[in-house]
Amino acid sequence: MSLRKLFCVYCLLLIAIYSSAQVDKTKASTVTSVSAKDIDKLPFSRGINNFLIQQNFGYSRTKPENSDNHSREIDLNLNYNRFIVDGFALGVELDLSSLRSEIGNIDVVKSTQVMLYGNATYGHTFDNGFNLYGRAAVGFGSDKTTYTNFPSNKNDLFGYRFEVGSPIHLYNDGGNYITPFIRYNHLQQKEDGVKSSLNQFSFGFQFENYSPCSGYQCDCSHGRSFSSNMYEQGKSFIGYTSKGEYGFGKSEPDPGDPKIDISGGSFNLEYGYYITRDIALGAGLKWDGSTEGDGTDKTTNSSLSFMPMITLNAPTKDCFENFFLQGGYGFGFDKTKFGSSEVKYNTTNLCINLGFNHFFGRHIAVTPKLGYESETFKNTDTDVKTKQSGFEFGFGCSLHW
Repeated sequence: MSLRKLFCVYCLLLIAIYSSAQVDKTKASTVTSVSAKDIDKLPFSRGINNFLIQQNFGYSRTKPENSDNHSREIDLNLNYNRFIVDGFALGVELDLSSLRSEIGNIDVVKSTQVMLYGNATYGHTFDNGFNLYGRAAVGFGSDKTTYTNFPSNKNDLFGYRFEVGSPIHLYNDGGNYITPFIRYNHLQQKEDGVKSSLNQFSFGFQFENYSPCSGYQCDCSHGRSFSSNMYEQGKSFIGYTSKGEYGFGKSEPDPGDPKIDISGGSFNLEYGYYITRDIALGAGLKWDGSTEGDGTDKTTNSSLSFMPMITLNAPTKDCFENFFLQGGYGFGFDKTKFGSSEVKYNTTNLCINLGFNHFFGRHIAVTPKLGYESETFKNTDTDVKTKQSGFEFGFGCSLHW
């Protein structure tokens, strides 16, 4: 699919979202006497807290079958903005990733990347309920890789980005939104005085929360006012990994070297529907893809996974009902193409998780999950199978309605 066609599809999706979204069309006012109900529909008012609904922390330890090798991966993503006056917010974002691979007890490679951004946001709600914001961010960080038998290397990072988004209110109450956005990102690496850079435009969607401090409270300490009916027949939820983005741009490895065209993105959606109280059926869909090349040689990586899932909540009438056991078995493929050569694997996945939904606002909960996952890769040319498995822990915010 060409970029132009993909962008047209994206625009049609936005039209469909806007036509079906539940938005209050009455005229909005940002006076200080605004009611608690109306402030849900005024996301840019003074005193509003804003954060992305995403996976905030992830830890995994995986090991290939019949091997002493293993790898550990940590990801931390935090994003927070506060509107200090009507329409204007300041905030911070922290992105950290760390990967450590070992053979036995010997470290082979360890890489860590960290970026800290400062954000400034201006947002406005129009008379018809249409929300629009512009955001600028500047960040600094580092990228370090160490090896057992080779010298380590470290890059200083500097980046800035600009983003325009339009939050669409969900559920008619609570401060939860789905936000289509367009973003420009510039990232510069510097090592021993040599600079390389990445410039990319992207568009996508993400889930956000805009609420005052009064909109948050511990659900279990207040008679389960948020969660008491969230596991009844007909209720639904979306997992904390749900979001999508597609981008394109250019990478310049070193000054004077040919620029490399890059494109790609990701789509992740986890959805469940309660067919009866405390029993939900659903699925997870995940796609990742990337292409890079200088016009003559291109490398393309893509993967797709579809995983039917079942979620079982504890059959009680108190806060223990927020505990759940979740299992899924999925299938898909993982493909790499370089020029006319292609390597493809068919994949199968098994996951079992134990989790807890800690509701702290309307329709939103912090959801830690601890589980086991295994993945099998089968080469489509040779039928040779490889398998890896391990434990993982993560938490983020999930949506329920």
